[in-house]
Amino acid sequence: MDYDFTYDDYGKSIIQLEMGQEATAVWLNSDVIGDKTTLLAILELIDDLEKGVFKEKVIKSRNFEVRFTRDEVDIEILTNDELTEEHEEEGLSLYNCEHTSGCGLEDLKALLENWKDFKGF
Repeated sequence: MDYDFTYDDYGKSIIQLEMGQEATAVWLNSDVIGDKTTLLAILELIDDLEKGVFKEKVIKSRNFEVRFTRDEVDIEILTNDELTEEHEEEGLSLYNCEHTSGCGLEDLKALLENWKDFKGF
């Protein structure tokens, strides 16, 4: 998975992902990377999956449903007017096919570890 660490128009550090990973990028930028505790909890969850503590874990929030398995992570953006308005304000719109995306568990772990190093957590 290709990604870049960059800054938005307000100077906030964000992750940009390749095309087709829109839902993953929205989830990471809105729910994960801004909160050290959440980031570390996701990394711990990934470690538990790799160790075989469990085979699958689903995390639901107001805006997302994220399904973790031993091999991959699937992210779905749930219908939420606040999230849609936020993206429209930024000049973005999400097509239906962009409401879901996925990536390999190892890819997500590498991205989050690199982000953790980038931010000095």
